[in-house]
Amino acid sequence: MFLFFVLCGYASIAFALATQLPQIYTMLLHKSGKNISYPYLIIILVDCLLYCLYGIGFILDKNYDGIPIIITGVIPFIITSILFFIKLTFGIQKYLKKKKSKNIKDATVESIEEDDSENPPPQNHLTIASV
Repeated sequence: MFLFFVLCGYASIAFALATQLPQIYTMLLHKSGKNISYPYLIIILVDCLLYCLYGIGFILDKNYDGIPIIITGVIPFIITSILFFIKLTFGIQKYLKKKKSKNIKDATVESIEEDDSENPPPQNHLTIASV
């Protein structure tokens, strides 16, 4: 194969691997992973695993053209795993923060109710004087 085509193939691998890096940066910058769905990440992970198995099949047949295929499967798997972990981490943090604020709000309402029960408001009874 011509060297030009081999170099184009490796350049393609480099660009394919770099596609997820801006998403990692955006998730870390905004501290949120809400715009990426779990099914999307799981499908990519399964795709990468199958791609690795495909490359391993080449290696088992003593065809070393499978090495770039394995690299193209392993590195996106690692990057997508990082995306999955970041999304999971921010999701758990958001859940715990929401739960904590709800507990604080409930505790505040309970303390207000307790204060009201200890010191009931004065009763204003109006009496009408007969003329």
